[in-house]
Amino acid sequence: MKSIVEWSDSVEVVGQVPNRKVVAKRKIQRGETILKETPVSTLLHPKQWSLRCNHCFCKPENNNNNNNNNNKLLRCSQCRRFWYCGKKCQQRDWKAHKEECTALSQDKQEEQQPESSSFYHCLADALLVARVFRLSKTNPVQFQRVKDLVFHEKCIQPSHYEIAKLVLSLNLLSPDLIDTTTTTTTMMIVELLARFDSNNFGIVDDLLFFLGAGVYPAGAILNHSCEPNCGIFYQSSTSSNNKNLQIIKCLVTVERGQELCHCYVDLSGTSPERRDKLYRTYGFSCDCIRCQDPTGKWARADQVLTTTTTLDQDMVQTIIQNTERLLQQAAVTDDIAQEVNLVQQCVQARAKVLHPRHLALYKARSQLHTTLMAAGELSLATEQCAEMVETMTQCFYPPYHPMLAVMMYTLGSLHHSQNDLQKAIDCYETALPAMEAYHGKYHSLPKGCRDYLEQAKQEMMAI
Repeated sequence: MKSIVEWSDSVEVVGQVPNRKVVAKRKIQRGETILKETPVSTLLHPKQWSLRCNHCFCKPENNNNNNNNNNKLLRCSQCRRFWYCGKKCQQRDWKAHKEECTALSQDKQEEQQPESSSFYHCLADALLVARVFRLSKTNPVQFQRVKDLVFHEKCIQPSHYEIAKLVLSLNLLSPDLIDTTTTTTTMMIVELLARFDSNNFGIVDDLLFFLGAGVYPAGAILNHSCEPNCGIFYQSSTSSNNKNLQIIKCLVTVERGQELCHCYVDLSGTSPERRDKLYRTYGFSCDCIRCQDPTGKWARADQVLTTTTTLDQDMVQTIIQNTERLLQQAAVTDDIAQEVNLVQQCVQARAKVLHPRHLALYKARSQLHTTLMAAGELSLATEQCAEMVETMTQCFYPPYHPMLAVMMYTLGSLHHSQNDLQKAIDCYETALPAMEAYHGKYHSLPKGCRDYLEQAKQEMMAI
């Protein structure tokens, strides 16, 4: 695969590590691309194996999340773990897959693990770090780009040593890559994993669902902000050799001299949780504009995310814990009606003692919304979606964020299905600008949003 690193002439990298940053050389309009980069390496998350191509991450048409519905994917005949959308992708992936293929075909440990086991996460990390480690022999230039990534020794975790042990026990590295002392090799793997934690990216689909991990050294240069002005989009195609091309775009207009930042962590939580994760994973205390505002909108959002309607906190915690069991039961049942009933019980119980925007209630509503959609209960799903969007707007995301835009588009579609045309129009009009900036004007999602918006307006005029 040809390596691509294309910086826009509208930005420049200034300063030295650890004070390096990317700044605008001129005014940059919303939706402009500042960087395109192909990955050094990627790995599809094991939960997506048999559902998506292990090379390009694309999903075959009509694959409806049923593990048995993979007739359009080709299975690796040797390891029987990896699947591909065609011969081309399988051939392109073979250079990275051939050594791990032998190891996976001989290993039976994975088959003995329960589906929820953390072994799958360790396996994914082990496969990815081995792929990168092998570049030290096959592509030293790319390997050096990864070694140059910054990491903090204090962020090395015991799990890194366990993953390194797994790499060696599965024989994911050829003997010529292993130092005369396995201790040295283990430490090299551990440090690579620490670099991964601080610099790797979660590859997402058009709806921002997590698909797998990718190594993008140029993209890793951008610093973090809890109120980002950039978003990261991934483009892949079964017909192109440039799989999972990372495209970093401005989500808002950026003035000359302003730093370009994206968000390293999920924003759907409280500020203390977010800052704690940033410190543990990346080794810094965030001082962005959002974290420096102790009395503004986001500080007030943190309050409602943890506010209860009773002073009896022991009772509240008991209710949250008990209703968590309901969510767990719902997740394992095959009866959709029972699943809906269990999650509804959870939402109803939490709503009695928690603020409408409380984080635990939001998470329960999210699960209920997904369950109701699967059950075809669109009217009830609309109610839950509206509550979720309200929480996302008030407590999590700035108005231009693609996650909020996608959810607003979903809410508009639900209102449209219920013939609530004015609400549908309002949602479509709110979602469209952010979707155009993130996905691009000609992408199928904003195009669909524009089409539905026009349709809703015509239906409104016909009344």
